[in-house]
Amino acid sequence: MAELIINPFRIRQETGLDVFRDFLFPKLQLASWKMHGPFIVKTQQGTFAFGRMHERGYFQGMILPGDIKIGYFRPYFLFAPGPERPYPDAVAAIHAACGDEELIVDYETPVALYESIRKTVNTRLPEKFQLVSGTVFKQSTDAVEQLLNSLRPQLTAIAGSLVDTLKTDKKTILKQYLDLSGFGRFEVLDRYLLEHKLAGVIVTSPLNVQEIAGIPQRWNRGGIIALYQTGKREVTVVFTNKLGTMRQGHGVVDVPRFRALLPDGVIGIEEEDMSVGEYLGLGLDSRETVPASAIIRDWREEWAGNDLAAYIIAGLASIRGIEAALDETSRRVREGWPVNEKDVYGFYINRIDEFMDAHGVPLTYEVYFANLHSGNRSESPSCYKDYLVTRHSNSLKFDSGIKLYDESGFLRGVSDVARTACFNREAESLYGLLEKIMLETGIPAAKANATGSDVYKVSCGAVDQKLDFIRTLGLIPLHIEHLSDVFTRDVGHVMGKEEPANLCFAKNDQRRLKPGMIGCFEWQWGYKRHSIGVEDSFVVTTDGPAIFTR
Repeated sequence: MAELIINPFRIRQETGLDVFRDFLFPKLQLASWKMHGPFIVKTQQGTFAFGRMHERGYFQGMILPGDIKIGYFRPYFLFAPGPERPYPDAVAAIHAACGDEELIVDYETPVALYESIRKTVNTRLPEKFQLVSGTVFKQSTDAVEQLLNSLRPQLTAIAGSLVDTLKTDKKTILKQYLDLSGFGRFEVLDRYLLEHKLAGVIVTSPLNVQEIAGIPQRWNRGGIIALYQTGKREVTVVFTNKLGTMRQGHGVVDVPRFRALLPDGVIGIEEEDMSVGEYLGLGLDSRETVPASAIIRDWREEWAGNDLAAYIIAGLASIRGIEAALDETSRRVREGWPVNEKDVYGFYINRIDEFMDAHGVPLTYEVYFANLHSGNRSESPSCYKDYLVTRHSNSLKFDSGIKLYDESGFLRGVSDVARTACFNREAESLYGLLEKIMLETGIPAAKANATGSDVYKVSCGAVDQKLDFIRTLGLIPLHIEHLSDVFTRDVGHVMGKEEPANLCFAKNDQRRLKPGMIGCFEWQWGYKRHSIGVEDSFVVTTDGPAIFTR
């Protein structure tokens, strides 16, 4: 008999690791972290800890109990695989660990992952569980919109003054988009729900509960459920005692009053976050439901431009912090002063603090994620370590973002930007080339109505024209003739208050950009002990994309 452990409290008991502090993807996936690991599989043969391949750099330097075996899924590399052999996905990793053993599945497992596991593994749910009670109340959509638009005049004024400092020739149109009202989110949501013939949608992730029910994301640790019925002007919210139950063991939600309020017709569920314990306890296994995580993410991505002021403040705070940190690091490397990756992170935080104070930003920030690593230590995403930075590091990539919160705990906006300090001619030359292609080809292609594939193909095509030069640098395999044949990752994405996106600038993404969407174009290039990244943010406008991080 084997056991799958998703519960973060159990993971900490088993490993000593904090899911949200010690791993990358729980930081990034605000609405779907349970789908992307980490998780534990305990079997008769031993205990396995799995994470996405992106977590490899985060595992570096961690001390785990000696009997735990580490494994990865979802391969991550550009041109040359590492020594590990990752599994193609989480289900394959789970199946490899437990084999023919019966698998007991944690009630915290999200519905989407549970359904996938059941197709290949002999599973069952724990026989013992506790019932999770809850209190139901109603929230008007007008109240939600008022809550999510507080501070709008102050933030717009600050962002407007920051736009004046930019190099772009699109300052006028940026300020026009800053004047979007911020009201009407439910009309847009209704459009998506009607398009998919849904009577309503149930959300459980703190991010989507905030965006639909007006409950601050920062203080929500799970157990709050929100139902929005298409075309209605109120949201039904359930506060449960799930969090306490999770600390004790397995729990199943039991709120009869909420079940009685479910509308007739098809209901969308947030299957990438909603747990099996919530799904079964709400009686949704006897109703017609469809996955709606992607639908809600589409809605947030289209709506993002209404929060442009917060994205501008977050983006410029992040980029000013990164640039100041890398400038100071480069100076110390040149002059032979000792400096390590943790020092670089400290420079970054200090500069963000100065930025927030200098511009009177009435918000607090949290670092959303920080991939900060020397190229000779790791070519893949990694958190900073106590690792000395020297010219032998080859490169120092800093890809990071922050989350901005108001005093009530509402998430107002996020950022995602990157820069690299280069310590040899080859890295410096490639970095300059990638930056030039981003600014002159990639971002200009991200026009309204363009597809993600359009942006990807024109960007890779621009690199193709420079392949001979890149080969002379030794930073691409000699056999490559077309970058798009081997470059399996995207060259950017849009945002909807989180970094993961439906619409990515990827080879086969046929989704279309819309005015008001917030985009991030990025080149991430790891090869031969170099890790090079450059990324800027922009808003899609009717006058073309407008960069707001330069």
